[in-house]
Amino acid sequence: MSYKQQRDYIYKKMEQKLDQVNELVSGDDYSFHDLNHLMSKVRHYVALIEELNLKEKLSFKRALNLCLILLR
Repeated sequence: MSYKQQRDYIYKKMEQKLDQVNELVSGDDYSFHDLNHLMSKVRHYVALIEELNLKEKLSFKRALNLCLILLR
């Protein structure tokens, strides 16, 4: 699975959790425990997306460095 596919999958999961947060908050009475639980999941997905972005950038950098080595 490529980085883009992984990122898209995690982004979809994060969108689902954000929809759940919106549904929870739109109600008059909601539990802060439930909200904190959902928001911790959202923060986890954001961290995963950031990690995948970093890995993708590093893999591009490694590929460019290899190209430079081969051109010498």
